[in-house]
Amino acid sequence: WGGGGVGFGRPLRGSFGCGAVGELPGVAVSVNGQPIGETDRHGQVFVPTLTPYFDNDVSIDTRSIPMEYSVAANVRTVSPSARGGAVVDFPVTRLQAFTGKLKYQPAADAIKPVEFREISISVDGKRQTFETGRGGEFYLENLKPGTYPATVDVEGKPCLFDIVIPQSNETFVELGDLSCQPSP
Repeated sequence: WGGGGVGFGRPLRGSFGCGAVGELPGVAVSVNGQPIGETDRHGQVFVPTLTPYFDNDVSIDTRSIPMEYSVAANVRTVSPSARGGAVVDFPVTRLQAFTGKLKYQPAADAIKPVEFREISISVDGKRQTFETGRGGEFYLENLKPGTYPATVDVEGKPCLFDIVIPQSNETFVELGDLSCQPSP
């Protein structure tokens, strides 16, 4: 028992580990380059063959992680005591991308893209920035569903708008055309 779970395996002669890769099943795990198993349906794997008091490189095969997930590191080094255990955690983050185009209306009969500008957005009380590209295209990642106030300078004036992030399980979400209203 370790790391909040129970594992069954071969008799322990040295040390052991409990590995977790988020909650992703089927991720290949190796110890010192030797395959040891795959994560179960809860993203956990029991590692019964760690060498006590020595560095053991526990690694995951990133090719077995779906492309919509990001992992900070694919190797962790642990040195457990004799007959001791180590929790080896590989946190993963689900990536979700949001794209769209930002436009503004300088006159009643004209609509122009907001190109190559820095946009400021408030996320959880913190200011974040991102850039627009040709045609006013923009790209954002990993925002929670909700409405985010944003501003951009257009023709020397602040232009205000809201970015509405919908609830979605899709990896890429198209927000469509957004328009900002220049301040008078």
